[in-house]
Amino acid sequence: MTSLTGYPQYKTVDARWLRRMPTSWDVVRLRYLCDITTGSGDTQDAEPDGPYPFVVRSPTPRRSAEYTFDTEAIMTAGDGALVGKAFIHLNGKFHAHQRVYVLTKFKGVDSRFLYYYFSSQFWLMASDGSARTTVDSVRRWMLTDMPIAVPPIDEQRAIADFLDRETAQIDALVAKQERLIETLRERRITVTTEEALGTRTSAESTERDLRRWGTSLAVESALAAMPSHWRLERFKSICKIRDERNTQANEVMLSLTITGQLVDRAASGGRQEPAEENIPRYFVARPGDLVINPMWLTGGSIGVTDKRGAVSPDYRVFEVQPDLDPWYLHAVLRSSPYFDQYRLYMRSNTTFDRRIKQSDLDNLLLPVPPIEEQRRIVAQLGDQTSRIDILVVKALQHIDLAQERRAVLITAAVTGQIDVRARSAA
Repeated sequence: MTSLTGYPQYKTVDARWLRRMPTSWDVVRLRYLCDITTGSGDTQDAEPDGPYPFVVRSPTPRRSAEYTFDTEAIMTAGDGALVGKAFIHLNGKFHAHQRVYVLTKFKGVDSRFLYYYFSSQFWLMASDGSARTTVDSVRRWMLTDMPIAVPPIDEQRAIADFLDRETAQIDALVAKQERLIETLRERRITVTTEEALGTRTSAESTERDLRRWGTSLAVESALAAMPSHWRLERFKSICKIRDERNTQANEVMLSLTITGQLVDRAASGGRQEPAEENIPRYFVARPGDLVINPMWLTGGSIGVTDKRGAVSPDYRVFEVQPDLDPWYLHAVLRSSPYFDQYRLYMRSNTTFDRRIKQSDLDNLLLPVPPIEEQRRIVAQLGDQTSRIDILVVKALQHIDLAQERRAVLITAAVTGQIDVRARSAA
């Protein structure tokens, strides 16, 4: 991109955020370039094994057993959190949700060029050019009146060819970093499992008679291989539920992340603060307490708080007995065999029926090394996982930079800030 230059001449235009463009380009309202309609489907129309894409208010289509369109189309969310962010370009048979806008029957414009322009610039229309806030529902005029910078048709195709090639390269780099992150996170779980369950010291391990404990198959093999001087305890014998309700209006509200961290809800810019009348329903969590979200255990919502705060009444708070390091317990509960066990405990895959029963949690078997060994394991884990976490952060930064470059490149090309014709022909 650094070797690309602008056009020889520009003209000034007055079209909302679009202020100048190459002299050979025109400004055309979107309604003159395509037909604009909406889908007719509802969420219940989704069929997981359906043969046709079902475009909903998401970047990823679902599947449907029927189709209502058989054409080339550009689609975007009509309402919800992904207004101005979710765009899909399809050609063929598909079904579309009733709150998805569908652009078809393109006239005088290359569909690929329009997709790049529309998907990169519509957020300005949805935020009325402010780039600070977005609306939660797209009004039809936002589409029909949207100004589109339209080059000659051959130039549109050249720009689309250039962006196809360049974005494919960037997307490949992003995919590579995403695979690296997945590998690193798998390694983190492996390290946690080996250290927390003592499986790296198999030479000192002994086969346990676990049948009398009534343990599950998910953790049986791991616990059978733990060092012989470790003991087994049930969750309910080492974790006492803390049923202390919040009484302070100014208590810090904590949220539990899927990475196992308890964060200040307000400082993290997360969910809305609870209504004043709901504050007494919240539980108090004290430093060293184990906090669990029973609905998202399979996703990793298990954490230890390092400060006092109030947590959602949907959470469970436990006081850990003195001879158990809570951070060691945290590592055990986030190890691979225990995630497998949570999935066995889960009654359903649906959002509202995946909560794990307290009785199942109470009977969960846990390995308990001597306290000095627990602390040594926690220290070793901290050293190893921190190195992995640093690599994950770097990979995420590479992804952010690549996606930022992708967005800048598309905007520059479709608004004529750079001339890509020679590069496209090369």
